[in-house]
Amino acid sequence: MEQLDTDLPELQEINPYKIIRHKLEEALKHHKGPILIEDISLYMECLWGKLPWPLIKWFLHELKNEGLYELTKKYSNYKAKARALIGYAKNLNDIHFFEGTVERTIVEPIHITDFGRDPIFHPEGYDKP
Repeated sequence: MEQLDTDLPELQEINPYKIIRHKLEEALKHHKGPILIEDISLYMECLWGKLPWPLIKWFLHELKNEGLYELTKKYSNYKAKARALIGYAKNLNDIHFFEGTVERTIVEPIHITDFGRDPIFHPEGYDKP
């Protein structure tokens, strides 16, 4: 398995399956053979358990981790789910999806990292984010 350094256009869509399918279709234009693509969505209970969905990239861009924490604090509801969706394609006619979900609590950011939401996500069963 090798990582391809390709900037793929990202479909602006609420349905993560459509996003992954579009990314697979675009990736197959640049690479012949099997492709794996992932997309992480966040579901915050304080936003009806639905948002920001796959739009988390833009929520983080505008609000940063501190803003997401303040939002949950305002509603006194810190529960969230992170959902990973992986798409695998041998070709355009052979696409498969795999998904996993982790329950988390959003906490005040205590450290800075360049890796997305890590500073505010405290997975259940662990001592720290």
